[in-house]
Amino acid sequence: MQQLMTAKRELGEAMRRSEEEISIAEHDEDEEEEIAATLAFLNGKKRMSSTAELLEDFESPLDLAATHHELGEALLSKGDFAGAVMELQRSVDLDCENAATWLHLAKALDGNGEDSESAEEAVRRALELEPSSIGALSLLGKLLHLRGDHDDAILVFRQALALQCPTGKLSSGFDATVSETERISVTM
Repeated sequence: MQQLMTAKRELGEAMRRSEEEISIAEHDEDEEEEIAATLAFLNGKKRMSSTAELLEDFESPLDLAATHHELGEALLSKGDFAGAVMELQRSVDLDCENAATWLHLAKALDGNGEDSESAEEAVRRALELEPSSIGALSLLGKLLHLRGDHDDAILVFRQALALQCPTGKLSSGFDATVSETERISVTM
């Protein structure tokens, strides 16, 4: 149990660091869009009244699956799990090959707290599409742990840690390598 708690804590720290890096990258993308719009305006290629109008010309046609996904993410971040489930379900109905959407749907279903089986199905679908997703593995580990499948939860957390610590050794000396047999038994 101590190993599980240590692994869970280390995984949480790794996920927090990843979320911080994503936030920084998203901020950089916004700055790049602003610079591109300003350069286009200054070069005299188009005279528009706002940056938003410039960006409209450069955007691809509306992607409904992506729109539902983004709305679902926003609702999820605000704690509106039921609304997030609805939007993310629409997104996976339109694009069932997006691992991130499946993972966000699993998080929303888990947050809703009513249908852990559906949350597990969604996270397993995300793992089929992206087997090395640390976020999906950690959520699956949590769901298995809450269901009482502690041995499987430990295996899943070990998989996530093996991805996070590719050398195979954690700071505590715990061997994070997972055999192929263990990996297959958990993801099936």
